[in-house]
Parts: sequence; C-alpha cells; structure tokens
Amino acid sequence: MEREIDRRIGAASAVMWALNRSVMVKRELSRKARLSIYRSSYVPVLTYGHQRWVMTERTRLQIQAAEMSFLRRVAGLSLRDRVRSSDIREGLGVEPLLLHIERKRKERRGEERRGEERKPCTSGVTEACQVIMFPDPGSLGQ
Repeated sequence: MEREIDRRIGAASAVMWALNRSVMVKRELSRKARLSIYRSSYVPVLTYGHQRWVMTERTRLQIQAAEMSFLRRVAGLSLRDRVRSSDIREGLGVEPLLLHIERKRKERRGEERRGEERKPCTSGVTEACQVIMFPDPGSLGQ
C-alpha cells in the first residue's frame, strides 16, 4: 500500500512540476486561478484511491509535505521564508488536505452504513429486486 501512496505522490509531483514550468510561473495568473488549478488538477491526482489507503503517521506527513509544496508555490513562498503551513493555508483559504480526505472517507463509510433498502418488485417483472434509496430526512414530514 505504501508503494501506491508513493506513486500517487510522485504523480502529483510530476503534475506540479509540469504546471510550474508552463503555467504557474506566469505573473499575470491570479492567486484565485492558481488555487483553481490546485483544486482541479493537483488534489484529484494526489488523492486518487485514498479510500483504500492505510493512514499511518508516515503517510500523513508525506501528504502534508506534498500539499504544502504546491501551496507554497501558489503563495509565492519557499521553505526559506519560514512561514508556517497553517498560516499559508489560512492566507489562501484552503482547508488541510488531510481533513478533506478524512471527510470524504467518512462520507463513504456513511453511505455504506446507510446502505440500500431492497424491496421485491411489484410490477410483475421477474427482476430480483428494486433498489430504493432512503429518502431525504427533510422530505419525510411532507
């Protein structure tokens, strides 16, 4: 599993360097546009398959390092500037990637727990069953 995580981080780094050479160095590119690139290109490449990852301390540190490497470029900073990661995230208005991953994992576990209610078909068709998702709790009183 660690090899898979290393591959994802390597792929995300390749995306970062490709974007850095071509797009991110443009002075006329706004911070908002850079953050849009971060959210639409970098995060999906880095987090692909994260549902199967075993989150060890080493994994968390690697993900944080990869995330902050990109965000520092977006902010126009380097490690030598000695600015805290939390300050960079706050200045850019970005939530920590580990929180994003954890939230997505919880959403996925919630879907699996709620599951699906299976009900026999009453339409006369011989399919085994029809899947009915639980309704929205707000619409139950109507």
